Order: sequence, then structure tokens, then C-alpha cells
Amino acid sequence: MKNPLVEKVENIFEQLGFRGAILLQESYDEQSFGNALALYRIGNLYLRFLRDRDDDTVDFLNLFENKELYTFDDISLLMGWMTLEEMIKEFQKTSFDEPPTGPIPLCDAMCLIKQHLDILKRMFSPDEVDETLQKLEEISKKRVNAFFPD
Repeated sequence: MKNPLVEKVENIFEQLGFRGAILLQESYDEQSFGNALALYRIGNLYLRFLRDRDDDTVDFLNLFENKELYTFDDISLLMGWMTLEEMIKEFQKTSFDEPPTGPIPLCDAMCLIKQHLDILKRMFSPDEVDETLQKLEEISKKRVNAFFPD
């Protein structure tokens, strides 16, 4: 059976006019809640799409040196797409009668990535990747500390 996450991602790529996206790796496990993975390269950007129990997310992978994964949340904070306060409010459970909101819809995330694709490619280029990774490490620590204070 074809990977439904790959189909969804490639549909979004087509709708948004992404060019040159190359599928590097994919997996799909129908028996495990339909969980799936798809890794794409667009220039020097590596995007990891993940379906976990029907939630589709995208993260950034750094394959230059440390092969670390950077969450869309951290990229959102770095790019100014969302503030830490907005993020905390968005993910806080405000009522036991309502489920938490969950991750940003994949199409919305991809629209932001598409709008800022040239900037993101430059930030993850060999010339700027060290500075970008340093900023992402700081942002990640702040985000974790905000969600899980000591």
C-alpha cells in the first residue's frame, strides 16, 4: 500500500508550488495506527514529515554535522511566526471538557515554510548553519523551560 503521508505531502507540495522536493526516505505502518514518515530534501533543507496517530507534523533536520532534529515550534519561534507566550497559550489545556489543540495543521505549516523558503534555505546553508543552530539551541531551551519550569 502506498504511504498516505507521502501522498498528502506531495499534494501539498503541488498545491503550494514547491519545486525540486526529493523524497529521500519513507515508511508506513498500517498496523501501528497508520503511523508514517517521509523525509524530503528541498535544496539544503531537510524536512521530516511524521504521522503519529493521525497527527501530521513537519520538523527540520540538520544533516550537515550533528544530524539533529529541530521542531517546527522552534523554527516558528526563530522566524517570529509565533511568540513563546502565544505558543504556551495555544498548547495549554484550558478546559477539561475540550481536548488540547494539537499541532498546527500541516498545510498551514507548509504555507509558512513556502513563504519563507529562501530565508530558511539561507539559514541552513553551510555559511549560516552554525549560527542558526546556536539560535535554535537557545530557543529550544527557553521553550522547554517555559513549558516545564523547575
